[in-house]
Amino acid sequence: MAKDVIRLMDHLELKKAHVVGYSMGGGIVMKALLNYPDRFLSAVAGANAGFRESDEEWDKGLIKSLESGMPLSDAMISNRPAGMPEPPPQQREMMRQMDATQDPKALAAQRRGNVGLRVTDEDLRKNTVPVLVIYGSRDTRAIRSSEESFANAEFAVVEGAGHGSVPDTPVFVQDVRSFLTKHASGRP
Repeated sequence: MAKDVIRLMDHLELKKAHVVGYSMGGGIVMKALLNYPDRFLSAVAGANAGFRESDEEWDKGLIKSLESGMPLSDAMISNRPAGMPEPPPQQREMMRQMDATQDPKALAAQRRGNVGLRVTDEDLRKNTVPVLVIYGSRDTRAIRSSEESFANAEFAVVEGAGHGSVPDTPVFVQDVRSFLTKHASGRP
């Protein structure tokens, strides 16, 4: 999927670009910028500082649930990491509505493909592209642990927000806009 970003840029005749991805898209952005740093002016990775080998245990349970036909929202909740709270009622309802448009078995196949998107702390230390990693304070992905090893990265936390609610906040829009403006010239 990271290579698809480059193929699209080539098709559009873009030599370099600013790129933004959220959730799975954030993981794709991370892999693309680490594999093809000369193609990016800056990157925003929302709620994802890269897929890690440590995600494998969670993915196994999630994939098994999805392959059984369980809706994504139920699979995510039943396989959530220890200590992760259930989503609030408003978010839960939004998740249920999204379930109607998603094929659990296709999502399981997508999750199996995440192995090819993995990054390591060593990869992050070598990063040369300015990156904003933005996530909610209630998001339990191991984003915080990436801060020390991630070169050329800024981290922004949206207080009180969970994984799915961050993009709907004014703070998200403000932080992304500010970051992109700061790097508009392509120079740090």
